[in-house]
Amino acid sequence: MIAGPVFSPGAEPWFLLGWLVVFLITGWLYWPIHLVRREMGVVARELGMAFELRPPKRLLRALSHMELFSRGRSRRLSGMGRGSRGDVEWQFFDFHYDTAYGWKRAPRDCTVVIAKLPLAFPDIRIVPLTGVTDTTAVFRDSIVFESHEFNRLYRVRCMDRRGAYDILHPRAITFLLDSSLFEWQLNLGNVMVHKNRLLNVDELREAIRVVQGFISLVPDYVRHDFKTSRKA
Repeated sequence: MIAGPVFSPGAEPWFLLGWLVVFLITGWLYWPIHLVRREMGVVARELGMAFELRPPKRLLRALSHMELFSRGRSRRLSGMGRGSRGDVEWQFFDFHYDTAYGWKRAPRDCTVVIAKLPLAFPDIRIVPLTGVTDTTAVFRDSIVFESHEFNRLYRVRCMDRRGAYDILHPRAITFLLDSSLFEWQLNLGNVMVHKNRLLNVDELREAIRVVQGFISLVPDYVRHDFKTSRKA
């Protein structure tokens, strides 16, 4: 006969109290993420998009060519809204991963917005310098634009400099200067923005608005050029 757990007199209340403390701490740590997921569903419904708490794992593999999704370990997605508006396919979700410093692991979370167009953009990284101490280490081969203010706020990297200048024309640069700072990557048909943290619902709406505005500023000749593929 196997004996069950033995509690000394008066120990059971302390045992239950210990489990209650663990439950409360766990709920306190994970509640903000669950709150964002629920509110992200509200934004998805506002835009007429579908929403799911657990996006398919194959999506991470499909996005592996984007720099963000090669970061860290234990990569996972949550709370995804997706749908089409015109010829643009939209996705937004929370991306979670862990970074390691020696034996320590640090969780990282960020909200991502992606618009996919039937184009083939060159790979362009647009990184804001806010919070970056070593500006030379961001992109040593950064492209220089005529706008000194833009050069002060962002670093841009693209192997196809002509393509970068065509996409980041003066009106597009003015739009970015007037908008909230996001980290951008354009790759194939994807236009992606994110910050290195979770976004609240107002910031998520702003991110979608900014991407919509940026896409609307892509000139017709650029759309045609990248739709038919650029010749060197």
